[in-house]
Amino acid sequence: MNNEESTLKSWATGKLAMFALGLAVGYFIYNSGLIQKVTGKLFQKKED
Repeated sequence: MNNEESTLKSWATGKLAMFALGLAVGYFIYNSGLIQKVTGKLFQKKED
């Protein structure tokens, strides 16, 4: 394996880790009901 290949592999691994982390955080926030609370507040403001 040359240097270029190892750089590409580490970049891809980093991207995959970032994606997995973002997905996990998004899933946790969704499950905790935070999105529903925020959108609920927004809709209440629009109705007023």
